[in-house]
Amino acid sequence: KPYKQADINELKEELVNLKTQLQEGLDQCKEEAQAFFDSNDFLQELSDPDFDDSELMTFVIMRQATAKGLAMWFESGETEAEYVVNLLNDSDLQRTFLQAGGANGGQYIR
Repeated sequence: KPYKQADINELKEELVNLKTQLQEGLDQCKEEAQAFFDSNDFLQELSDPDFDDSELMTFVIMRQATAKGLAMWFESGETEAEYVVNLLNDSDLQRTFLQAGGANGGQYIR
């Protein structure tokens, strides 16, 4: 069925209106998110470039790996135990480990 020019114009106008509504909604979300961020001391602290996140990374690794998983690594041998100790004592290694997916699918520390 061929469309009439009036129908096409109406659809174009509706599209413009929808785009405007979407942009207004996005702008409102940005404003609300910024207001929330500005009023939340914890988020402010986390975003500070000087924030030391090493304890947070250690927590995440311990949570992902589980006590049982880490214990199994320690029992595997001296080299494996050394891997775990080195990881938990090196925040740069922890960051790399977490950026690579962390303790994923039982593949710890490798």
